[in-house]
Amino acid sequence: MSIVYSRNRNRKDREKERKLKEELERETEKIEKEGENDLNNYIRIREELKEIEQCRCMGAIVRSRARYVVEGEKCTKFFLGLEKSKQKRIYLEQVEGKNGEIITDFVGIAERVQEFYRDLFRKEEIKEESMESVLEKVEARLSEKDKEMCEGNIGTGEIEAAIAGLGRNKSPGIDGIISEFYIEFKDELVPVLDRLFRGIEERNELPADMSTGLVSILYKKGNRDRLENYRPITMLNTDYKILARVLAKRIKRVIGTVVGNTQAYSIPGRDIADITSSIRDTIHHMKERKGGIVMSLDLNKAFDRVDHNYLHRVLERMGFGNRLGGWVKRLYKGAVSCVKINGIVTDTFRLERSVRQGCPLSSLLYSISAEPLAQVLKLNNKISGIEIPGGQVSLLYQYADDTTVTVKDRESVLEVVESVELYGRASGARVNIEKSEIMYIGEDSGGRVEIGLKEKKDYLRVLGVNLGIKDKEGRDMQLEGIVNSIKKTLGFWKHRGLGLKGKVVVVNALVMSKFVYVMNVMDVPERVLKDVDKLVSEFLWEGKGVRIAREVMENEYEDGGLKLINLEKKKKALRVKMMTRYLRNRGDHTWKVFLKEAIDKCGGCGESGVFMKLKKGMLEGVSDFYKEMLGSWGEFVECVQYECKSVNQVWEQPVFLNPKIRWEGETVYNRLMWRAGFRKVRDLVYEYVPGFMRAQVIVDEVRDKGDEIWLGTAEGVMEKIKEGMPKEWMGMIERENEADEEGDIEMYVGEGERSMKLTSVKTRVLYKCLGKKDVRRPAAEKVWERVMNEMDVRGIWKNLRVKWNSSECENFDFLLRHNRIFNNLIISKFDMNVDKKCDVCGVEVETCMHEFLECRELKTYFERLKDLISRCWEGSFVERMEWKELWLFGVTRRMKGCNVSLLNYMLSHARFAVKLRRNMVHYEKRKADVWSMFRSGMKRDVHMTHRYIKKEILLKDFIEGSSLIEIGDNGEVKMNFD
Repeated sequence: MSIVYSRNRNRKDREKERKLKEELERETEKIEKEGENDLNNYIRIREELKEIEQCRCMGAIVRSRARYVVEGEKCTKFFLGLEKSKQKRIYLEQVEGKNGEIITDFVGIAERVQEFYRDLFRKEEIKEESMESVLEKVEARLSEKDKEMCEGNIGTGEIEAAIAGLGRNKSPGIDGIISEFYIEFKDELVPVLDRLFRGIEERNELPADMSTGLVSILYKKGNRDRLENYRPITMLNTDYKILARVLAKRIKRVIGTVVGNTQAYSIPGRDIADITSSIRDTIHHMKERKGGIVMSLDLNKAFDRVDHNYLHRVLERMGFGNRLGGWVKRLYKGAVSCVKINGIVTDTFRLERSVRQGCPLSSLLYSISAEPLAQVLKLNNKISGIEIPGGQVSLLYQYADDTTVTVKDRESVLEVVESVELYGRASGARVNIEKSEIMYIGEDSGGRVEIGLKEKKDYLRVLGVNLGIKDKEGRDMQLEGIVNSIKKTLGFWKHRGLGLKGKVVVVNALVMSKFVYVMNVMDVPERVLKDVDKLVSEFLWEGKGVRIAREVMENEYEDGGLKLINLEKKKKALRVKMMTRYLRNRGDHTWKVFLKEAIDKCGGCGESGVFMKLKKGMLEGVSDFYKEMLGSWGEFVECVQYECKSVNQVWEQPVFLNPKIRWEGETVYNRLMWRAGFRKVRDLVYEYVPGFMRAQVIVDEVRDKGDEIWLGTAEGVMEKIKEGMPKEWMGMIERENEADEEGDIEMYVGEGERSMKLTSVKTRVLYKCLGKKDVRRPAAEKVWERVMNEMDVRGIWKNLRVKWNSSECENFDFLLRHNRIFNNLIISKFDMNVDKKCDVCGVEVETCMHEFLECRELKTYFERLKDLISRCWEGSFVERMEWKELWLFGVTRRMKGCNVSLLNYMLSHARFAVKLRRNMVHYEKRKADVWSMFRSGMKRDVHMTHRYIKKEILLKDFIEGSSLIEIGDNGEVKMNFD
């Protein structure tokens, strides 16, 4: 019934569109013959056609689920083609058979896909003795408290939280019920799910349809004909995912206590950057010292090969109770899947092994299953890892199915291979030899080992980053690839006809994201950032010259910007974020050992060096990455707030280059005293007597080190330190406060109630802090200061983002307020064929102020707008506000009982209509009624918005506080223009 209805409706819509196009052709011919008598019908037809095309475009957006759709994009065939290209990517035209033959027929492809995944999920023989040998190495156990938490009854609060955390706009499972259904009817469904889950536990099994998964395959890389190069993602029913989310939340709270720091995948508080950075620093250390061997192991179909019995045994070994373990067993007991391929669904097959990718539990269960491998390698005394500072050893790093091992010699390599094979016999895991690599560093590794791994001479790819002997060559190769990818992305989007804001969205969301991960773990030269900035500038301004300064575009909205990301500041924010991770816990990952060494080497104050703003010359001798980190931290540390609560903490403070100790606004520094060992406050005070030591003692110590310093110089430095030091510190030193404050000093950013702990601050906040010092005011503010008497021009940016406004109106308002609208006066300066006079009135010179305020053709238009405002909004805006200010910038403050947002929405469309009328005259030589253009444009946009927002939102944002818009008896929107 619904299919027939939809078919009839589509036929009627196509017929309506055809008639409108024919009518438009007749109107165009009429205008060409009769001149500019009446363009209103022409404008009306054109707007109706535009509305139809927008509806078709929105349908394409819904169907294709395009990830980065910019609101208000132009509706073109190019955009609609994006949907088709996305569908085409998942169609298999041929696949490789079991014996290497190529299968091309439709049925044969489907049968091969089913056969491949049935075999992949089929249980293989597991050696019981191998499993016992592996499991006995696992020593970590849940505490009784954590075990009890995991074993509790599933409560309705947990179900509600799981529903609230469901993602919207996601593909449903095989039952077709989307997550939005559960979110919308949460109150009614929570009791139903509660009964369902209790019933499942009583019967000890899931309903058959609930445990059925629909597998969709995603291409990774390599030969497209080989199914091994596709990742199976299982689309599960929403009720299944809700149950899995409840269990996952419990496990997440405790997993960090049983899974070691060598793993970071899905472990709260850990990050992939911890693993990559640790490997990076270990390789750098191996190059600088005695060398070693790096093995990068890829576990073939790791998630899909996890044996269920092995997984349950690991959970039991780690101390998870029978109840939580029982839930995991039920999720996989009797589980079946089918594969969606080329528009059809294969027959179902049993899941005898695997943790389903697509299940909220899969990442946690996989990390748990991989932990015994870490223990097997760590407890093997025949494996020699890489010795690093602090007497520690760097050996193993795991992230999902990627395992990196750093060892000292060839004997250790052989033992690693044997240990991994033991783990495979216990769990079902298998190393993918084709994708695994080995690299030998230095001459002391004991020679090559023939184990089938691909040897890399210069660098290898670890977790998406090039690391190795020739690290700079690998870095440059990777960054070049990223820049080329950015060129390709921008080349794709430049044909979309986006406005300025849409372009910024593309740059921030697509371009900058390509850099973030690599930038987080790899130094990025300034030249690369400049190349990207140039590409972005050409994209924003289409190679026609910059119209608004880059620094202004980077401002917040309220400062006249569009929040365009500054890559250099982003890099610094990421470096500062890594420093905050170090400060939160200074010893849980290998990279922190090397950072600690770098801080001490550069600052000479041990861990207290984090309070210093180091000079550039002091950063020599550390890796390029840590040069960037310590340099960025030096800029940021001035924004940091902290207090010393005891004299011991004061004594540990750096005395030089400490932003807390300033004389005439500058930090204090004396190279000779620093070289002589006067680096902390404790170095300048007597050991047993309160107060600072005499300057002569400093002079003598400097001379003992082979340098020369005048007594007057030493006295001057000491006076600067005393005067610049916080009074609280001086008081503690002079009376030698004995309060012993244990632990690290807590650092904060912000002031007063807005103060936040530095270790918990997000990267975006750090980015904002770095940008606050460099706010550049828009040049247009000076122009408006001259034009608008006694107006606070900084307020004109407050209401630029009008709710529900079209992107074309918003983009136009942005350029207008920046005084960057092209007019004939500007164009005539580089094109002598263009007349300076106004296209509309044909009398006066067309300046910005003339075009939008002073043109005689606007007089009647303004009177009608004033009348409209007076009728539809309570209170007389026209009398209370200067018309020039209201017209150009709208209302920038709230007014009681008044729908200010709708008023600004209306004025934005009214201003844009003026520009549309001018452009029609300029390019088409036709003069239309600006009031009609305004009405048609606003009516179209309001109707489009009405279709895609809920009724209560429409009432709040478009109806209440104004009489301009009403909802008729039939539910249609009515607009009271006259």
